[in-house]
Amino acid sequence: MLAGEAITIFLHPKDISSATTFLQIQFRKTLLLSPISNIALRFSDIADGLDARNTQGEIVMPEMRSHPWNHCAPIKAHFQDKDDPAVTFIVIPFCFDVWRLRWKNVDAIMLYIKSVIEGIAFFHAQGISHVVPYGLPVSVKCEASSLLDGVFNPVDPNSSLQYSFLDITIHDQTPFYFTHLHHCIVEKHSSYFVGEEIKVRGPEFVLGSGGSRSEPRTYTSSRTPNRIGMTLGMTDDMLYLAEGYVKIRLVYNQIALYFLEDFMEELDNLHLPPPNAETALKKWNKLHHSLTWFKRRLWPVE
Repeated sequence: MLAGEAITIFLHPKDISSATTFLQIQFRKTLLLSPISNIALRFSDIADGLDARNTQGEIVMPEMRSHPWNHCAPIKAHFQDKDDPAVTFIVIPFCFDVWRLRWKNVDAIMLYIKSVIEGIAFFHAQGISHVVPYGLPVSVKCEASSLLDGVFNPVDPNSSLQYSFLDITIHDQTPFYFTHLHHCIVEKHSSYFVGEEIKVRGPEFVLGSGGSRSEPRTYTSSRTPNRIGMTLGMTDDMLYLAEGYVKIRLVYNQIALYFLEDFMEELDNLHLPPPNAETALKKWNKLHHSLTWFKRRLWPVE
């Protein structure tokens, strides 16, 4: 974003004066204030935040939107639809601490990781990668009605989970996606070339008692030139999905989740690139649906 370029701020009417002063100091840019009542959004109550796009409707580089107060209202749509002022997505500094989530059963774990893959697939489809950086909250799909009064728990609605320091109240049934975009990358293209040698160095994946790993990996792409593939950033996301979400569940639930071994090996193959998020989601859903009711609901997990 160029110096002096205008950005749109969606604010609750009561917050306009104080927030304007703060944001002008922080961003040193011309601010276009838009009270929520004048915007065709499908949420009854939305916290203040920055729009994901600039005034021309084009997506802005995420590092320009990484301020902790940047949490705008989410609506699942295309980022660059200039004719639809309601098109936006949520950007927040902290989603939730995955280590505090409690699991009722195998089904709860499967549904949670499914939501993670759905979130990754959504952002990859928009050309945005590095949405699963190590040490930061992951992209998650959830229903807006599950995020109420600063409490969010995608697994157990009867057990409250603090939503960091944010005070957001949203009442709606619309599915949406949100992620921390502090380190994400807006991709210009997403395709592999036949025979291209790609080296990927993942972050240090800390797996509790399982130790850590951070070795470079090299593989030769087998994709054809006319087939849409993944960028290196998208590949990194899928590798961390394997290490930070699937494998960590296997470490603590080896008996209950033994059936994830093959899926894990496909994601984390040292010689082949991982499947894209859409393919991984289809395989995950197929695997989930293949489980018996007893296995999904009654098998104990940690």
